[in-house]
Amino acid sequence: MAGDVVLGYDGSEGSQAALAVAVTVARAFDATLAVVFGYEPSPVGGEVADYRRQLEKLGADVVAKAVQQASQLDADVTVDAVVVPMRPVESLLAAADERAARVIVVGGTG
Repeated sequence: MAGDVVLGYDGSEGSQAALAVAVTVARAFDATLAVVFGYEPSPVGGEVADYRRQLEKLGADVVAKAVQQASQLDADVTVDAVVVPMRPVESLLAAADERAARVIVVGGTG
C-alpha cells in the first residue's frame, strides 16, 4: 500500500471539495485513496462509551458516503474507508505514516 493518498474527511463542504481533488491525485499517482475520519471523544462525562460508539458510527457513515462518491467520480480508483479513534490531525498523521502517504489532502472552511 505504499504511496497512498490520504484524505481528511468529515462530510463538510470543504472536505467534499477536497474529495474530488483527492480522487484526481490518486488517479494521477495510480494510488489507493484512504478516506480518513478521525475522532476523539472528551474523556469527561459518564456516558463516554456510548458517545464513542456514536462518533465511530457517525465516522463510518460519513466515510462510506465519501467512498461511494469517490467511486462515482472515478471507478478505477481504489478507495479505503478509515475511521481512527484519535484527534483528526493525529489520525491523518497516523494514517499517512502507516500508508507511506505521498500526500495528505484536506479541505478548508469559508
